Amino acid sequence: MQKLFCIILFSLMFLGNLIAQKHDYVWPFGYSGDFPGLDWEATFLDFKTSPPTSIPSSHSMWIGGTQTSVCNNQGELLAFTNGIYIADKNGDLMENGDSLNLGYYFEEFNNIGYPGLNDAFFIPSSKDTNVYFLYHVAKELDPLPGKLLRTTLDFSYNQGLGKVVEKNKIISSGFFEFIGGTKHGNGRDWWIVTRDESFYSKKFFKWLITPDTIIGPLIQEIGTGTRNNGIGGIKSIFSKDGNTFIRPDRFEGIQVFDFDRCTGELSNPRLYKEPGLDTVRSINGEISPNGRFLYFNSNVTIYQLDLWADTLNNNALKTVAQYDGFIYEGKSTSFFMAQLGPDDKIYLSCTTIAPFLHVINNPNQLGLDCNVEQHSIRLAGYHAFSMPYFPNYRLSKDENSPCDTLSSTKDLSIFQGESIRVYPNPAQSSLHIDFGNLDFHNLKFSIFEITGKEIKKEQFDNGLEVKSIQLDGITKGIYFYRIQTEKGEVVKSGKLIIE
Repeated sequence: MQKLFCIILFSLMFLGNLIAQKHDYVWPFGYSGDFPGLDWEATFLDFKTSPPTSIPSSHSMWIGGTQTSVCNNQGELLAFTNGIYIADKNGDLMENGDSLNLGYYFEEFNNIGYPGLNDAFFIPSSKDTNVYFLYHVAKELDPLPGKLLRTTLDFSYNQGLGKVVEKNKIISSGFFEFIGGTKHGNGRDWWIVTRDESFYSKKFFKWLITPDTIIGPLIQEIGTGTRNNGIGGIKSIFSKDGNTFIRPDRFEGIQVFDFDRCTGELSNPRLYKEPGLDTVRSINGEISPNGRFLYFNSNVTIYQLDLWADTLNNNALKTVAQYDGFIYEGKSTSFFMAQLGPDDKIYLSCTTIAPFLHVINNPNQLGLDCNVEQHSIRLAGYHAFSMPYFPNYRLSKDENSPCDTLSSTKDLSIFQGESIRVYPNPAQSSLHIDFGNLDFHNLKFSIFEITGKEIKKEQFDNGLEVKSIQLDGITKGIYFYRIQTEKGEVVKSGKLIIE
C-alpha cells in the first residue's frame, strides 16, 4: 500500500509539473523604454490573464528581429533577449549576458537587436530547475547562415536574477537558420529541426537534446529541395502535438511532413504549391492547436490551408481575412508574423511600427468561423516585424508510442530497479546484468539507437542471476537500454556507451 501511495503521489507531482510549465507566458515587444516620444514604450504581453495584459516597461532593450523570453513554471518572467544580450526579469543586463552571436551582424545591429527571425528559443534543463538553455543561430556574412549556438543561464546566482555560465557554445555549423523545437516522445528530451538552405538541397538537420549530451546533426533527405537560399520562408513550424512539421517557402512551396517524436524521422511529404504563392511575402505561419489548419499570410491577406485535405491545392485553401486598412498615426497595421499563444489563439504582428497585434480567436474552426480580429491587442508601445518563438513546453510523453527509451521516469525502478547493475559501461564486446536479489520473470532487455530504433533484444525467464549480452555487430557509439516486464513495466533504463 505504501508503494502504491508513492506511485500515485509521484504521478500527481509529475502531472502537476507538466501543467505548470508556463515558460511562454510573458512575451517581450517594442523598443527601449527610454526612447522619447508618444507610444515609444517597451511592452510585455502577460498571458496569466485572459485576454493577455499589455504591461509597459522602462527596460532599455531594443527588439528589432530576434526576440524570445522564458518564465518559470508559474509564468513569472525570468529573462528575455534580442539576440544581442540577455536581460533579467527587471530588464537589466544579466551577469555575463552580453555579446551573443558575435560577428558581422552583431557589430552592425548591436543597437537595434539581432536581425534573425525565429532563430532563438529557451529550453529548461531536466536536471536542474535553476538552469535554462538558450539555443540560437548566429548568421555569417559569407556564407549565410552560420552556427547553432547554446547559451546557459543559471538562476541560482544573484538572488534569482541569474547569470550566464556558458555563452555562444558552438553546437553545429552549416547552411541553416529558422530553427523549430518540439519535445521527444519521452516527454523529457527535445528535438531541434531545421532545413539545409543550400541550393538544390533536400536535407533536414535534426539535433536530439538529452540531459547529458547533444546528439547530431542527424541528416535526412526528403521533400522537394530548395533553389532560392531560403528567402521565401522564415519559420520552421511544429504542430502543438509535435506530430506535424512544416517548412514553408513561397518559391518552393509549403512542405508538410509527419514527424516521429521518437525517431525524429520526417515522412509522408506533401506539398502546397499553387500559382500566386510567390506573391506572398516571406512565409512563416502557424498551425491550429488541433493540427488541422495552417495559417499563413501576405501583407494584406490571411489564408487557412486544410492540412487534412486529400490534396493540398486551392480547394483546401480559404481566405479568412483581408486587411481592413486601419492606419495608426500614419502607420499601417497590415499582417506579418504569427505565433500560437498559450491560450490556443494565434497572434500576428504588423509589418510596420504600430502598437497592435492581430488575433485569430478560434483557429480550430473552418473558414471565417476562425474569427480573425484585426488590431485587437493594443500594446503599450510600438513594435514591428518580429514575433517571439516558443515551442510547446506543455507537450507530454507520447503515450501511444513505444519509444520511451530515454525517459528518466521509471515505473518499478523508483523502488526496485536501483538494485540492478548493468556493467561495464562503457562496454566493448559484452555486457552483464546483475539482478541482485530481485525476483522477476519474463524480462525483456533491449538496446536502442539514439533515434529510438531497437537494434538488439534478449528475453530472460527470470532475474535471479547474472545475465550476459554479446555486443557483436554493434558499432561504437552512444545507445540506450531498457529492461521491462512482460506487462511493459520499466524496471530499469539508461544510457549505454559502446567503445
